[in-house]
Amino acid sequence: MSEIAGGDHSSNSNHYRGIAFDADNMSVSNGTFVSACKAYGATEALDEGNHVHCAWE
Repeated sequence: MSEIAGGDHSSNSNHYRGIAFDADNMSVSNGTFVSACKAYGATEALDEGNHVHCAWE
């Protein structure tokens, strides 16, 4: 599952600006997914335990 604009985010969240997403239930580890986000230029890539958050500015 991935989440772009749903869920419970602050009103100034990058999710609502369309430059961030959360992903979970992936076929790779969170660490691998964080590395992939960084490789694609993410300015923020966080393993938040139950999901990975990636954002671009």
